[in-house]
Amino acid sequence: MRGKHVFLKLFVVITLFLTVFIGAIIFFQTKYFGNYYTYIKKTEFQSVIHVAVQDFDNVTLTDGELQSHIKLVYSQYSCIVSLIPVVKTDKANLKKILANNTYLDGQPNAIALIAGEAAQYMGNPSAYAISSVKTIRSGETDDSPTYLVFLQPVTLNDQPYVLGIASSLQSVSEAMGALVNISWLAFLIAITVSFVIAVIISKLVTQPLVREIEREKALDKMRKDFIANASHEMKTPISIVSGYAESLIDGILTPAERTEYENVIYGESQKMGRLVQKMLEIAMLQNDGTQPQKEALDLGEAILDTIKRFDQKIKEKSLHVHTEDIASSVVSYADRYMIETVFTNFLANAISHTPECGEIFFALRKQNDGLVYFEIKNEGEPIQTEAIPHIWESFYRADKAHGWEDGRYGLGLFAVKTIIEKHDGMVGVKNGDGFVLFYFTITSTPENQ
Repeated sequence: MRGKHVFLKLFVVITLFLTVFIGAIIFFQTKYFGNYYTYIKKTEFQSVIHVAVQDFDNVTLTDGELQSHIKLVYSQYSCIVSLIPVVKTDKANLKKILANNTYLDGQPNAIALIAGEAAQYMGNPSAYAISSVKTIRSGETDDSPTYLVFLQPVTLNDQPYVLGIASSLQSVSEAMGALVNISWLAFLIAITVSFVIAVIISKLVTQPLVREIEREKALDKMRKDFIANASHEMKTPISIVSGYAESLIDGILTPAERTEYENVIYGESQKMGRLVQKMLEIAMLQNDGTQPQKEALDLGEAILDTIKRFDQKIKEKSLHVHTEDIASSVVSYADRYMIETVFTNFLANAISHTPECGEIFFALRKQNDGLVYFEIKNEGEPIQTEAIPHIWESFYRADKAHGWEDGRYGLGLFAVKTIIEKHDGMVGVKNGDGFVLFYFTITSTPENQ
């Protein structure tokens, strides 16, 4: 349920972000694209003006050269160029001259605009002493074509002329109309794509995020359970120590009873000390900052050293320990202290559950996949099926008949699992006919190989 909740929240956030982002892009395109396009057209128009003034001012050209220059400007820049002789032209015949001007390419709107501007010049030549570009609508309606118009007096063949240049902005209007028409379609397509992207991103982000959340929850629960179990385990020895100490304080005991009570208090305090030490080890192992200090370790030698340390307990129960299946020179890169802790806990567990004169078998080998396989098998009663999933939990004891009094706290297998997982290995248990087998696998090579 938490995973779905995280996914939905992430999906909604990403979808809203993409929707607003795409919508903003389309909005600014439709609102400011026309202004930007007009700016580009004006910039290009200024370039045309610069070229035209150089080509037609203070030059001498034949009619053929003049026509060629005008057509060249028109073909390259789609701008209409007109040269109006000032001396031979007045307001009355201006439109007639322009209408017959072959260089206007028969565009009536441009002819009318240049005529209107040129008429102002004929009446007041000083008005165009400083030339400028004008944006003029050819009609009174909003959909009338708009032109950029430029007029400037020039001298051509030693005669005064008016250089008129016009460029249509109709392409800007058409582009804006097309952009507005497709904006809604583009927006719908973009929203659909954003939904798909949001789903993909949400899944990619949610899965590891949920795993991390669940992991943190599991660790938090494990810590709380650990504290609760530790407190429960400490109640018994504290009660015993408190009760015996109270009797000592009352001073009603005989010397023999006093000695017995002191021994009990001492024994219980030792057990509490061992429990506290175990809990400190577990706390250290659970800390994410505690990582294995790996080195080349001969696992066979480590197993034999562990068996030697338990020699007294093995003899007390007349157990038979078999080490024939321990292969020689099986090396793994592991933390020596941690792995020896694993062997110690496994062997202590096996000795505890093996009957008198029973047998314990060790096996160690390197597999073809590069992993090291270890197992320890002891004779004895199989673990109850319902208990198997819980034996790796802290303070869990499948054998309820033993516990505090025997110095067994249910932390050994929990420590084993924690250590093997820190070595990126796998640990497990199997029941057999009259035996129990524990095993683990870890890598045999350094991390950088």
